[in-house]
Amino acid sequence: MRTPNDEAACRYASDEITATATIAEFRLGKSTDDRMDNERKLVQAATEILFNDPCRRCVSGITIEGSSLRFFKFLRSHVQCSTGFNFHKEPRQLAWFFLFAMYGSMEALGYDLSVERIPSEADDGTARARYDFRYSTEGRMFQTDGDPISEERAHKIVSRATRVWKVKEIRTNNGQIFEPLEFLPGEKVLKDVWSYRNALLEGEIQAKIFKELRDGAEEAQQYFLTILVDHVVLLSNGERDITPMCPGGKMVEWTRSDSPFLSRSRSSMQACSDTMSGQKPANPEGNALKSSLCRKHVRTVFEGCCKSVYELSDVSNFLRCVTGCAKALEFMQKAGFVHRDVSAGNCLYDPVKNVGRLADLEYAKPHNAMSASEPKTGTPDFMAVEYQLKDWLFYEWDVPSDPTLTGRTPHPPFIVHHLHDLESLCWVYVWFFHFRIPHQSIVKLQETGVDIVKDLHNNIDRSSREYFFCGVNGNGPRSALITRPWPGVKKLLGLLRPLYPSHPPLLAPIGFFMKLQEAYMTIQKADLVQAPDETWRLPVSTTVTGDLYTSFGQLMRDALDSLGEERLPVEKLSKMLDLCSPVVTADTAEVDNDEGAEPGQPPHKKLKMLNNGPAAGRKRGE
Repeated sequence: MRTPNDEAACRYASDEITATATIAEFRLGKSTDDRMDNERKLVQAATEILFNDPCRRCVSGITIEGSSLRFFKFLRSHVQCSTGFNFHKEPRQLAWFFLFAMYGSMEALGYDLSVERIPSEADDGTARARYDFRYSTEGRMFQTDGDPISEERAHKIVSRATRVWKVKEIRTNNGQIFEPLEFLPGEKVLKDVWSYRNALLEGEIQAKIFKELRDGAEEAQQYFLTILVDHVVLLSNGERDITPMCPGGKMVEWTRSDSPFLSRSRSSMQACSDTMSGQKPANPEGNALKSSLCRKHVRTVFEGCCKSVYELSDVSNFLRCVTGCAKALEFMQKAGFVHRDVSAGNCLYDPVKNVGRLADLEYAKPHNAMSASEPKTGTPDFMAVEYQLKDWLFYEWDVPSDPTLTGRTPHPPFIVHHLHDLESLCWVYVWFFHFRIPHQSIVKLQETGVDIVKDLHNNIDRSSREYFFCGVNGNGPRSALITRPWPGVKKLLGLLRPLYPSHPPLLAPIGFFMKLQEAYMTIQKADLVQAPDETWRLPVSTTVTGDLYTSFGQLMRDALDSLGEERLPVEKLSKMLDLCSPVVTADTAEVDNDEGAEPGQPPHKKLKMLNNGPAAGRKRGE
């Protein structure tokens, strides 16, 4: 089965997978182990279909153990399962299922009628064994151009299932395609995602931010993506595509067992659990799906094609990217919004406009509308430390509890705010200087001895594992860089300085962690204010000012000025030792933009699917 890191992308989806209407697993035995084995294989098959075929919205299936049959439905918000019944005694339900599989409409079977899978042609006009996809949205048609920019999240069944494509818009006349096929000029990007039902669309959030900025909206727009289309996908009957819940249905309760079979297969069951984004077995009393947890199918088209930090191959463009994203965060702070998902994947560089843009506003919210119950969002490696801990680091707890005396209470609720977004951008900066190494510096260091390069690589690798590869709750070294920043900053400067002997200002932004500490302490030592919901909160809106963003922006400008016209190409850290080969020189080496095993990115090792035989619709031996 193809996985996210395989060279083949979802354009290569086989005819067998696309033609698979439903899936089924059968075992003669009736034991718990038989049920578990069927569940694992059915999950594997559903994952394969939903990931490999962008034309699928959901998939149905059945499992049979002896004479007991269960119906399953795999959707992007949940997995449903019926109560098992004896189909020997009640064959009518099984007969209806077969009729549904043979004669049901394509949409009822789980296909997305707004996406068409079409054969692609090679440059010489000959057919080839790969496919493009044609998306219809808001009366406009877009055809994918190349493999997906991103699709890793679609590998989990219960997830946002985000797919991002570079697309070309097709010239149409009242919905009809011209013959021969014509494309409109200009690059565009299409994002297909399953958002929570009550979530605002990105275009709606962006409009609210610009409305709050008033006269500053025009200047702010250059630091955000230009949205051309943003809407919920419609079904053939005109209704919005929202994951349904069968009447009286419950979320699936996965079988658990302490048998020897389970101990041998625990890793396989874990793979199933990971694939479905950790959907846990529901308890019998409370496993009904809340309406707010249903997902809606959203499609957004952006003007232009940007590169994320992961894709940037030189320091100068990275600095421009971070500078633009810092300006975007400053405008969001002025509008009163918190992004909550600043990461290397959401910090984009526009090579046409030569400016950085901040993307993915789905989680952005007004700070004054947020509560302590908000779930964590974002990429762990770029989360602010306080956000990971869900606690204030500098708040003094030993104060009188009577707010009428001091204006403070001992336990103000933790609510993520603007400084946490800015800290996330600082972590993006630290990430880049750990995992992107100047090519010319390695070549020069090699002249002093290969062992020096190896030692430097090992030290940077060790440091990267201290600050990154962490979970959602963070770790000690990350916390220390906020609570006691100077030792950590000094260590990082000493570690990275040999790579930038001619450009000291490039490392100066790492010292910004000390300014962040001062800003955090200022906020948490100020008197609390009472919010409309009568809770006592930190005075974020009055203590976070534009001065901090101005200071950070000046550091970026100084770093850019130190480069002048130099681009300073970089290599991945994983390629650093390869450059020690005698055959590599500064004149012949090429920058490798292929992304590898790094934190904050899609899985840094291939996801392994279960080796339980082929999924339904595939030939044995393939």
